[in-house]
Amino acid sequence: MDTPAITVYSYAVWMVKEGKENEFIQTWERFARWTQQYRRGVVYGRLLQDIKDSRRFVTWGPWEDLESLQAWRETVEFQQAFQRFNELCTEIHPLSLRSITLIGTGMEQESIPEQDISCL
Repeated sequence: MDTPAITVYSYAVWMVKEGKENEFIQTWERFARWTQQYRRGVVYGRLLQDIKDSRRFVTWGPWEDLESLQAWRETVEFQQAFQRFNELCTEIHPLSLRSITLIGTGMEQESIPEQDISCL
C-alpha cells in the first residue's frame, strides 16, 4: 500500500483550566480515536504537553488533503467536541497548516560542513 502524500496539518494550542488537564487528555483521546476511525484523510493525531506549563497542550496531525480536514471541522461531532473543549480550556488556537520543508528523518539532504555557518 502506498503511503499517502501529506499536504496539510491540523494544529492547535490549548490552554486548559487549572485541574482539568486529565479530563482534557481523556476527551482529546476519545475525539482523536473517533476521528481516526470515522474520518477520511486523517493520518494520525499527536497530543503534546508543555514541560514548563502543564496546562498548555499542542495537538497536530497530518491530513491527506485540505478538503478532508475542512469536512472534519464541519461535522456535528467536531462541533460537539469543541463545545466540550471550550468548557475545559481558557484558550484554543486552531490552525490549518501546509508543509514547506522537512529536514531530517534520514532523508537525503545537502551536507553542510560543521564549520560553515554562513547559511545562518
